[in-house]
Amino acid sequence: LARLQQYVPCLERKHIEGWKSGVRAIAVNQEGILDEFVIEEGVPGRIINVRNAPSPACTASLQIAEEVITRADDVNFFQGL
Repeated sequence: LARLQQYVPCLERKHIEGWKSGVRAIAVNQEGILDEFVIEEGVPGRIINVRNAPSPACTASLQIAEEVITRADDVNFFQGL
């Protein structure tokens, strides 16, 4: 608790006890729930976002990384590094 309070000073033990696991956010768009992760360009040429990549995406993490690198290469993201 003391280590957490370094970041959130008002945190109390009652805030971290008695909760059950298993709650997960669900990403949605105008069409409804997103079943798959989404890779999109945020700030053109500067930021690539990977959204809705819950734990099942870990099995595809290398493919996700490959796609992010390909998209970054396409906009010359690594130029000058």
